[in-house]
Amino acid sequence: MTSQCERSLPLDRWWLLEVWRESELILPVDDYLFVLPSGKADIGLSNFRSDPDGIIRHFVPTWFDDGSIPSLTFATLLAVRLAGLDHGSDSWSLGNQRVFNAPLPRTIGFVGPPGTIPRLSFGRLLSPGADNDPDIQRHIRDKVVIIGAEHGGGQDVHITPYARGFLFWVKGRMMSGAELHANIVETLLTGQFPRPLASWPRLIYLLAVLIFATILFFRLDPWRGLRMGLLFALGCAVLGYLFFRKNWILPVMSVQLAVAVSYLGTLGFRLTGEERERARLRRMFGQYVSDEVVEKLLATGRRPNLGGELLHVTVLFADIRNFTRISERLHAHQVVDLLNTYLGRVCEPILREGGTVDKFVGDAVMAVFGSPVRSSDHARHALRAALAMAATASEFQSWMSQRFVDLNLPDFNIGIGLHTGEAVIGSIGSPKRKDFTAIGDTVNTASRLEGMTKELGWRIVASRATVEAAGPGVFTGRKETASLKGRDKPVEVFEVIGLERDTGGDE
Repeated sequence: MTSQCERSLPLDRWWLLEVWRESELILPVDDYLFVLPSGKADIGLSNFRSDPDGIIRHFVPTWFDDGSIPSLTFATLLAVRLAGLDHGSDSWSLGNQRVFNAPLPRTIGFVGPPGTIPRLSFGRLLSPGADNDPDIQRHIRDKVVIIGAEHGGGQDVHITPYARGFLFWVKGRMMSGAELHANIVETLLTGQFPRPLASWPRLIYLLAVLIFATILFFRLDPWRGLRMGLLFALGCAVLGYLFFRKNWILPVMSVQLAVAVSYLGTLGFRLTGEERERARLRRMFGQYVSDEVVEKLLATGRRPNLGGELLHVTVLFADIRNFTRISERLHAHQVVDLLNTYLGRVCEPILREGGTVDKFVGDAVMAVFGSPVRSSDHARHALRAALAMAATASEFQSWMSQRFVDLNLPDFNIGIGLHTGEAVIGSIGSPKRKDFTAIGDTVNTASRLEGMTKELGWRIVASRATVEAAGPGVFTGRKETASLKGRDKPVEVFEVIGLERDTGGDE
């Protein structure tokens, strides 16, 4: 055995080694060479080939490719001699593998962590009767025997993949030079060379995992996606281990990194997509519904069908009584001031009860309950909003008296009509101007009922359909059966004066 003082450079992906001319071989003393049958041909070079990170994962069969002697590494020489092969050949067939007499790195097929190779102490080997000990014979007969020092404080220890440990409870250990040579001999004799898969199977595997994981992450919520991502990472590690048992090196870290990038990418896309959707919904409904309604719309995960859908809703119309007479006594800017103040106040109960302010038609307000967020008690919410709007109108009279002093304006009052039924909800209009609105007989009927408040002298007029849909606790006054324009059948209407207090409504 000799040592070699060398400097090596990784030239390409095969990590070819270039030994500098000034490198020096440290050979045994001449007296030792004289006792070797083949002289220098019986010397194996003992240096190891380290990877750029300092870990020994590979070995080279020979240090030189110029035919010089000695050139074979120590483990290679042992394997060649045990197989009875000529050490001067260009290549050898060992373990069903063809090993070339050239400094091409080969992967070490470690049989296990430090301590796996059987050991026999020198004290036991030299003890009396050791030559007749069957256990000793079993360890050394027809075996490659490497003599090495593994005593505490020895410097012949090296960093292998087992030096890093595993998880938290398995500590890493250094491997002695003798056991490292034994692993290389075992690799040569058995032909268990771990080798990487070709580029195209690795690429197909990576793309398949990436595509499948991305599709899965898009289909699952973030937390379930995270759990599946962790299972993916664990599965890749297990698959890599199974392939390694068959002496194939399957990428693990790169696949796990691809899964992590896929998860973070889909999560970021979802977050930005949700923010875009949130902004779009706010632009579409922010002026017509409360922030709570928008949040509920986002939470349900169901988006309105802008193409149109038939929904069961309650439609509310509210109009100012005697508005023409009032506006005739005001300047233009005073009319705008009055309307903006009134509409700002009267819309608050609608938004508070989860309704949608569909549109303003002059001084009239149209609101829809039950869309875009579905609600089973939309009729009750609509009646509660109507009662609150009526109370707001009463309070608004005092605001007008303070704002428009000495103008002798008519008393401020509103009329509210409500009807419950099916309506078509969707984005309606021209290509340049569209509104998300409701159309149909239900809308027309609610508008007609609002007009009836003038004739009946009631503040709130609701159809039987609305009163029944609102459930118990609706306080009504007078009732009438009215024939409405455009309808063949008459409609039974009620004057709504209050709701039970325990429902959260006004009395």
